[in-house]
Amino acid sequence: MNVLLEELATGIYANSVEETTSLAEQLAPLLPEDIALCLQGPVGSGKTSFTSALAKALGVQQLVTSPSYNLLSIHKTQKRTILHLDAYRLDKQTDGNALSLDDLMESPWLLVVEWPENIPNLLPPQQWWIRFKISGINKRIIGLEIPENSNEI
Repeated sequence: MNVLLEELATGIYANSVEETTSLAEQLAPLLPEDIALCLQGPVGSGKTSFTSALAKALGVQQLVTSPSYNLLSIHKTQKRTILHLDAYRLDKQTDGNALSLDDLMESPWLLVVEWPENIPNLLPPQQWWIRFKISGINKRIIGLEIPENSNEI
């Protein structure tokens, strides 16, 4: 396993927004294709900032913001399509057909999901989970879980 992934498995302290974005930039090239990156944490924990830095590191030119009102933003790069889903307003009964995720996930893709716990039945089987815990002003503990059934590099 990669050193960064090992450190994330036990939790990394990020003491600023810059450290959180740096972590996203370091993680970007390690992400396998065709996977859901599930970001779990309270409001204000850094999920959208992390996603923005991750997308930029993967080649997205435009500013990435939270798709809270649109639910889904799609960003195409030369290497893959990045789908950014904010499931905050969804619930476990949400009809997957209404989102048409399967139609949008043309390989290679990366699905970044904020609030994934709200839509467990809509997530693809290949998942990495990033958990954000607030530990002070601008301080976070960021951890990674790669379920046994998911790809690991």
